Amino acid sequence: MRRFVLVLVAGQLVGCRDAVQPTVSTEPAAADPVPSAPYTFVDLGSLGGYTEAAAINDAGQVVGWGWTASGTQHAFFWDAGVMRDLGTLGGDFSVANGVNARGQVVGRSSTASGEVHAFRWTDGTMEDIGPNLGVGTVLINEEGQVVWTAPVPAGAHAMLWDAGNVVDLGAIGGAYSFARALNDRGEVVGSSPTAEGFNHAFLWSNGVMRDLGTLGGSSSGAVAIAAHGQVTGLAYYTDHETHAFLWDGQMTDLGALHDFAASWAVAINERSEVIGQSSRNADNPEQSRPFVWRRGVLSALREPDPYAPYLRVNAVNDRGQVAGEYGRYFPSSAQVAVVWEGSMMWELGEASKATAINQNGDVVGGANGHAALWRRTDSKATASLVAASR
Repeated sequence: MRRFVLVLVAGQLVGCRDAVQPTVSTEPAAADPVPSAPYTFVDLGSLGGYTEAAAINDAGQVVGWGWTASGTQHAFFWDAGVMRDLGTLGGDFSVANGVNARGQVVGRSSTASGEVHAFRWTDGTMEDIGPNLGVGTVLINEEGQVVWTAPVPAGAHAMLWDAGNVVDLGAIGGAYSFARALNDRGEVVGSSPTAEGFNHAFLWSNGVMRDLGTLGGSSSGAVAIAAHGQVTGLAYYTDHETHAFLWDGQMTDLGALHDFAASWAVAINERSEVIGQSSRNADNPEQSRPFVWRRGVLSALREPDPYAPYLRVNAVNDRGQVAGEYGRYFPSSAQVAVVWEGSMMWELGEASKATAINQNGDVVGGANGHAALWRRTDSKATASLVAASR
């Protein structure tokens, strides 16, 4: 599945070491003059209070969550200018975090008894998928398969729901496994403790959970998977520091930006481009810098001027466009959503955040307390959507 967004730690040394040393670009992209951002801002409205968008498909349908006028939190589905309250599974809470090309929505909701369950919403009907542990997101692919983490006796396991059938994905060696990403082949990645108690990245495919190992340290975790099964995440290369990795049959160390010791991956696209963050150490994420790893080269993404330390990436599409945000403290304090494309960095406005991006380059998130859409104006696909909605 083409994912937008969407992405950890977790054992002992295995023989998945990269035979090729990564190349690191020490300079960010050149600071060319910045033209006007090719985006039109759309306020998606609210359910009565604060709202925030979490995901968007290529048809421009948006999902997220918001507070109702009565003070409860509900999932929403926005399409063609209309925001729809998806309700709940009987309780007073729901949140949506994924949508596929069919307009099927997934998320979490409380039931009448107060338990939190995963749901799939299709054509006006919210279907109860099963108990949810309450951590991590609920995932959906283009086939309508759903993955989430559910409580089991003495632990929790990643689960796969497929046409009403639930498959327990098991665990590497302990009592837990946590799902982080799903592709259209029904392959799942995440992290699970080994019998020794160290979290390791896993890939579940065709009924088998595979331990992906580490880069030499004790732990690792997978956060994203591409359509053809390439996996990215982070792994300890010592027991103190992590590097982002790319797994494609073996684990490749993606390195870190110049003068930094640590890095971790956030997402991967179908061109095997990985985005993530790099910092002086893994315990200092606030001072990290975003990167893109492309064809063996790790490069820093362009930074705002003046420099802002709280700069992060959240999602990448298959065109290599990256969405994120930064916290600015001069000349005034503000959070600013941004999009990177090549050497360009476009700011989308103050009091905003960007959470997801689709294949047309449309971005969603939040701005000034409302769910927000920044519609790409120079995309042929976007232009046809705009024309069709008139």
